[in-house]
Amino acid sequence: MAEEYRCIETGKISLLYYQGFFRKFSLKGNEFLRGLYPAVRDRDWGTVPCLHSASLVSGSSPETLIRETLRFEQGPVCFHAEVRMTRLDEHEWEFLFEGNAIGDFYKNRIGWNLLLPIDSLKGRDLDFVDRENRQIHGTFPAAISPFQALKDLKALRFTDARGISVSLEFEGDLFEMEDQRNWTDASYKIYSTPLDLPFPVKVFAGETFRQRIRLGIDEPATGKISLPGFVPKRGVFPSLGLGAVSGHHSYRPGEIKALRQLDIDFLGIHLDHYSREEGKRLREHFRLCNRLGKKTVLSIALEKEETLHPRLLSLIQSNSGNVKSLELFDSRTFLCAGAHVESRLKRLKQMLPAARSGGGTFAYYAELNRAQKLCELVDYIAFSVSPQVHAFDDRSLIENLEGISYVLQDAKQKFDREIQLNALTLKQRMNFVATSKDEVDKDSEQFIDKRQGTVFAALWLLGALKRCALEVCPAVSLFETIGCKGILDSDRRFPLYYMIQEVLRHRSSVLSDLELSANLCDGLHLSGRQEDKRWIWNYGDEDICLEGLKSEQAEVFDFTSGKWVAVADRHTIASKSLYQFT
Repeated sequence: MAEEYRCIETGKISLLYYQGFFRKFSLKGNEFLRGLYPAVRDRDWGTVPCLHSASLVSGSSPETLIRETLRFEQGPVCFHAEVRMTRLDEHEWEFLFEGNAIGDFYKNRIGWNLLLPIDSLKGRDLDFVDRENRQIHGTFPAAISPFQALKDLKALRFTDARGISVSLEFEGDLFEMEDQRNWTDASYKIYSTPLDLPFPVKVFAGETFRQRIRLGIDEPATGKISLPGFVPKRGVFPSLGLGAVSGHHSYRPGEIKALRQLDIDFLGIHLDHYSREEGKRLREHFRLCNRLGKKTVLSIALEKEETLHPRLLSLIQSNSGNVKSLELFDSRTFLCAGAHVESRLKRLKQMLPAARSGGGTFAYYAELNRAQKLCELVDYIAFSVSPQVHAFDDRSLIENLEGISYVLQDAKQKFDREIQLNALTLKQRMNFVATSKDEVDKDSEQFIDKRQGTVFAALWLLGALKRCALEVCPAVSLFETIGCKGILDSDRRFPLYYMIQEVLRHRSSVLSDLELSANLCDGLHLSGRQEDKRWIWNYGDEDICLEGLKSEQAEVFDFTSGKWVAVADRHTIASKSLYQFT
């Protein structure tokens, strides 16, 4: 991976460190904290990147383990800070964040973010101290909590499922805890500056911020460390769709050929409103449906007072046979809710009697989980998934794949409907929580991931589709067809293209989970009529040796041709590779 994490062993714990990010706090190889990192969030909740780090100072004293200067810069935001990790004794450590604004800017939040793992904590008891110094007993949410699970935190103590006892003390601001599974992050997050306070807030040049977190741990009294055993799940890959290009695009013969060869299950298009340009885009999309012989999901967002434009209705009516399903949302709340949405949905359902109707949200599970009332006229509930609402590095994207499982499980328990994903993309399709009034171009770099054309993106997608399959999610809409947010660009087919094609070839395979001990490694067992194979893939930059693999043949997937190539070594999984064992 691009980030070169340094392993730190101090007292009885170990952790990884890179440029202000402490992660994977472990005792005897068992994680008890997911991560700790400083963040600067701008007025639109964008995470300001750490562009520069001064030279790392380590061991300046026996107690100082890390001392590093960081610089956060983007647009009008310029903030310099120092992070410091100090060992107090065998069981206690202190983490200091101190920085100052170089110029004036608006912020929503500045300071420490602490991540706690889900599997070892959900449903377990906790005790915390609030700002009034009251001691309060509580539990970590088992079901995904729509709102802040804990508020006014000064101190927190808990014992995880392995028996590791953790104590935390917070200074320098008010802290609270939210359930990040709402955005498919696999963690609870403790952060500073409560959301109840007004935002954004202006920061003036020279203004300082200082926060301190103290960590203490105790080992399990029994000496035994374990979690519940591995329970394999079974499923099949969902049907897969591709979205329309966000701008106007006339498809070239080579692009049509590639899309025909892919044989995707369906297409999709989202309209924010009807305009002349959007009309052209929709006509081109229906033309693509006809050329590929595929139906589309038609998604429309409407203002409260907006009517369905006659030209839009005419265009839909004349292409009714191309519409697989219909999704309607309020453009402000992003929800399929409200009398205006319901009345227009009724009208469209009369025009499209053969099409299914979907509801839920155009945004993330958080909006769906917080909704008080949804439209009841729908056949299924949908929401979108992006792994980069809060974190952007490769390792975080991999860690948070399990968040897809969490939201699908939670949605099935809370909503009496089939659950689908109406978008599964690397970057967010838009900023759903922006506070500024400036309209951002959806084709700006903010919504484009440079990893779109890489093998890493293809392996991340396979990991995401594995979770969808094992949680019985029947349909998933993916990336755009063409371009920097798509799966091919002109004559070049991205690794994503070949990964999707290979998944589609295994539509009828029965999938079951594989238990793998190696970090940054994932796997599936595929079985069916005359089929018995295992896929194992390595997300990381280093080769992984897996002992005990029994197979007659090993092949590696060539992401430049979409073909399997025989290999002699049946025990090593090369970096950023997918292997097949039969």
